[in-house]
Amino acid sequence: MNIDRLFVGGHPMVGSEKIGYENSKDFLFENAYYIITKSAKTNQNALNTVCDMILELKALPIIIDIEKHDFITAAISHVPHVIASSLVNMVASLDGEDEYMHKLAAGGFKDITRIASSSPIMWQNICIENKGEVLKVLNAFSDILHKFKENILKDNSNEVLDFFSKAKEYRDSFKNINPVYNVIYDFMVEIKDKPGAIADVATMLSKSNINIKNMEILNNRENVEGILRILVENSEARDMSIKVLNQNGYKIF
Repeated sequence: MNIDRLFVGGHPMVGSEKIGYENSKDFLFENAYYIITKSAKTNQNALNTVCDMILELKALPIIIDIEKHDFITAAISHVPHVIASSLVNMVASLDGEDEYMHKLAAGGFKDITRIASSSPIMWQNICIENKGEVLKVLNAFSDILHKFKENILKDNSNEVLDFFSKAKEYRDSFKNINPVYNVIYDFMVEIKDKPGAIADVATMLSKSNINIKNMEILNNRENVEGILRILVENSEARDMSIKVLNQNGYKIF
């Protein structure tokens, strides 16, 4: 028997920086993307069986060629973890005895480095196993940093502006970003994938006179807790929403 023909690789794009059984959830895979890797040797019947299993978990299977998968995940997952950890290590090494950097690090710094709290052993293994693609992406990132450094040194203000403008434009194009709002007040709610679950939450907030700007089910939830993302108009509405939902037994992130 040729085991290669029966093997189907894959993994869900869901989880968080927290590890251990105590952080598990019975509906973790619901509405989450589940990547399946396919090669020329992949048996179609085996592939269909795995897809059916994933659908039973209420996840969303996406079939990608192996080589393309490794490069994509290196760019959107593996190297970002390296960068986050690099930023944390940089601040740790630059901080003085007064530890002002540690005391003042908040907001944006904590957001961009949150994934550095993930399992070190897991990311050690991932980076070593996928080193070819990780190195390609690291080289591309290094080139971008080098070019940015050169523009700073030469006072090329237009190029520096273009650097940030292009990044903002691409980032704002992501599905879960609404560029209409300069400041986003959002939170995540754990709900089960069943009829009326979203309506229950919306009704509960409406009865408390909370205006919901947008609601969406998160499909790619890697390093993000919860399933339902809710946007409201200001910090007061967000605080009130969290209070109301907590009082009714919902878990908020």
